[in-house]
Amino acid sequence: MNDNDWACEMNERCMAIKGIGWRVAFSALSLLLWFTFLITWLFFLADDYGILQNIGVLLMSAIVMGAINIPVWFTFARAVEGWSELSHKEHRQSVVGGVSALIWVVGVALWLFLYAGDYSLYQNIAVLLLSLVPLAAVNMLMAR
Repeated sequence: MNDNDWACEMNERCMAIKGIGWRVAFSALSLLLWFTFLITWLFFLADDYGILQNIGVLLMSAIVMGAINIPVWFTFARAVEGWSELSHKEHRQSVVGGVSALIWVVGVALWLFLYAGDYSLYQNIAVLLLSLVPLAAVNMLMAR
């Protein structure tokens, strides 16, 4: 590696790291707003719902929080993707794993909010465990 290659690589890193400040501030502000939502929900609205519905609201609000923050950090990740010490070889498997986990969390949150109150705790645990089977199967198939 000659000096020009090193300067170019350092310039790309500096440009990527330069944009990290506003991303951190955005994430901190969104976290503060999320906590404000949770406190408001728990103080004013949680009594109108059961514990399982409140857990469903917590999960869905966490998904919204991720949906807001992921695009902000995705551009940063794309900027540093070429760095050999940070690259990930099995990109397809990690994307499918992340998407399937997100679908599972959304499904569990919807189940808790809409249907869980009609069933006993043991039945809800059975549904939760049963919902893990397709998730595990998809991830095991992708690992092959």
